Amino acid sequence: MTLTGTIGESYAKFDPDAIYEAAALPNATDGTSGEFKIGRTQGGNQLNILADSTVNVATSETLVFEVLSDSTEDGSFADTRVIKTLTGPVTVEAGDVIAKFIAPDDVESINKLKITASADQSGDTIDAFIS
Repeated sequence: MTLTGTIGESYAKFDPDAIYEAAALPNATDGTSGEFKIGRTQGGNQLNILADSTVNVATSETLVFEVLSDSTEDGSFADTRVIKTLTGPVTVEAGDVIAKFIAPDDVESINKLKITASADQSGDTIDAFIS
């Protein structure tokens, strides 16, 4: 791995572990990342989600971050863990941590990050990576 980000707030960002970089949030729907490994692997065991731009959740709207897990790449990813729910009004400034998820021992090795927005959040961007 090569270091492509900066070191700060007790994590280092490594390029192969990037899940999202400056990725737009969903527009009143959900979006799911590609597969990544966390926990029982040689890689990191913490998922970090940061605001790339200012993230504004309007009054009575929600933004939900979930980790979906399975033991196989072709699985159903039915094991779902909500790691953060933002209920508006709330603002997360660019560069601030939205959520950190340390994988417990019972999380399967193959995972996806699912983000569900109840309103149009597509003007806001996030970074998500493993450390």
